[in-house]
Amino acid sequence: MLRASLGVLSAIAFMNAASALPPTDSLVAPAGYENAPAPSNNSIPFSWSSTRYQQIYGAADLQEAVGQLITSVAFRVAEDDGFDGDFAGGFVYADFSIDVSETPVAVENIGLDLDANHGPNRTTVFSGNYVVPALEGDLLVNPFDLRFVFQTPFLYSGGNLLVDFKRAKAEAPLPNLDAVVALDTVKRAYNDTLGIGAPRSDDTLGLITQFEFRDVPEPAAGLMLPSLGVMFWGLFRRLRAGQK
Repeated sequence: MLRASLGVLSAIAFMNAASALPPTDSLVAPAGYENAPAPSNNSIPFSWSSTRYQQIYGAADLQEAVGQLITSVAFRVAEDDGFDGDFAGGFVYADFSIDVSETPVAVENIGLDLDANHGPNRTTVFSGNYVVPALEGDLLVNPFDLRFVFQTPFLYSGGNLLVDFKRAKAEAPLPNLDAVVALDTVKRAYNDTLGIGAPRSDDTLGLITQFEFRDVPEPAAGLMLPSLGVMFWGLFRRLRAGQK
């Protein structure tokens, strides 16, 4: 009886935990390339020297995510001849970090002072080692499988979005990634973190990016788990007392 009752309550707790977080949705920016290959490619920041790389996204491409928690960004291998092909992955980017902020800077005005490009809500969403997964690279449109899941989801309230990558030098660079020149919707700024290369922010080339996002969880959903814990403990004590 005790085991059966505890099993039922455990199942209820599991189902509640599984349903506590809302489902994830996604969008692709710049717009228009979710199911179409982009016309260009980019080796920065994942195949260059030690790099700090920023990409700014125009607010118009991110409307679906307003008021949502952004939970990851992802990129895909370029489909261009000479830059594609599967990639085994498995190596580690050490000391990798991603900062995100809503920035008042216009897309075309992203500058060489990388810290000044951020808005006031700059948040470190990932920090640590990143293990590169296997990447698909020989399809007409490759999947977004170079995914960075945020350790801290970012609440996006609107406006231009700045994503800031910083990493050490990698001994096994990635294939070039899908990219496009898109005026007024995306632009990049970057620098060699060792100070060898000059900072640049002079073009509108940007990586095709998939953002995953979800609704902010309702407070009641988070409160149900502690309540179930109290119920679980109370039932356990009553059943134990009945067995004596």
